[in-house]
Amino acid sequence: MNTNSHYKNFAGNSRINTNEPKSVIQLNSSPADILPTHIKVNSPSLKITPSCDYTYNIGQTLNTELHELPTNPSTISFCIYRVITCKNRAKPVYPFLQYLLYKYPSSKTDNSNLLVFPYIKYKKGSVITIANRISKELTGEKLSIKGFLENNDQLYLFFDLLERENKPIDSVNYKGNDSSLWWALMDEICNSRKVINFPIHHSVYMTFFRNPSLIYVKSGNNRAPIPKVGYYGNYYKFIPIVAAIGSQNSLRGQLSKSDLFYFSTFRKAIRYAAWSPLYQERIAYNKKVTDIDGRYDKGGIVRFAIFMDKPFVQIDSPYEEIGQYLQKDKSWEKDHSSMYIGSIDYDGERLDILPEYILTDTNQYVSLSYHMVDMDSVPATWKPSYTGYRIL
Repeated sequence: MNTNSHYKNFAGNSRINTNEPKSVIQLNSSPADILPTHIKVNSPSLKITPSCDYTYNIGQTLNTELHELPTNPSTISFCIYRVITCKNRAKPVYPFLQYLLYKYPSSKTDNSNLLVFPYIKYKKGSVITIANRISKELTGEKLSIKGFLENNDQLYLFFDLLERENKPIDSVNYKGNDSSLWWALMDEICNSRKVINFPIHHSVYMTFFRNPSLIYVKSGNNRAPIPKVGYYGNYYKFIPIVAAIGSQNSLRGQLSKSDLFYFSTFRKAIRYAAWSPLYQERIAYNKKVTDIDGRYDKGGIVRFAIFMDKPFVQIDSPYEEIGQYLQKDKSWEKDHSSMYIGSIDYDGERLDILPEYILTDTNQYVSLSYHMVDMDSVPATWKPSYTGYRIL
């Protein structure tokens, strides 16, 4: 068995670059050479609450009898997960789950930018020995197998990255188009089925659809809410601050008197990463950073996990009424801690808009990664339905 063989997509045979870093928590240099490779974040609080505890009952689904491991699978997939809690990361109000996925590089093949579980084609050797070797190559740690699943002759091995030590996560990393290893939320895997705009292969999300107990972690006796992915866009020099501390001044949206926190889809975030709020010339750091039409020379995106607790859903509500809720009438906050805006009524006509997610508390969002926008992918004018926006 060649344990240095490259992880291959079930749909293709492209090779992974052997120069890719082996550790998922290694801090890489930014290919853009503009933003820092990583940003330090606050350490977890010393005040540990019951909400920091969780259970992930994968033993109900996985076969944990390792002596029953198949000896001749066609492929071995490495399903490595971690649970983010207030013990290892500052601020999350609930524990949440992430799985490690491999992204194929951009190419003209069918597997261009496709996200899969890292996997190898099995040739020979002990499965456990192979698992020890590959898990260490991927994470820097030799992880023990928590259990396994079989799908015909395909073998899925599960590993807990934080099993031995719940290490603090004290940085948020820059991720570019050429980054190969990504921690994905369950919302990204099962709902949007993409990270940024990179598609997730059906072999990944079907693993969870067939085994739904793998989707949830419990906080106490109840399932912990699953966070949605949300994005924030702005001029690139503001991005590290937002990724690090979630500066209220940066996250308050474009309403000057708002004390709310605004997030959106990736495409909607491009609007504010590529243009100033009112398409006007903008000065930052004593320098003009837009052209005459308010377009930035460089834009950035921050990716977040956001908790939409008790959402106040606004669909087909009058535009003026939504504006009142956001700026003056805060009565909705008595019973809701978030707002979802999906469409509006403007002058008697329904306008479908890209969703916006509005939060009321800083503990409801956790930064995951940050990115530079490929401004060459951005049209001359804002197009909400355009799907070609990219990161560098």
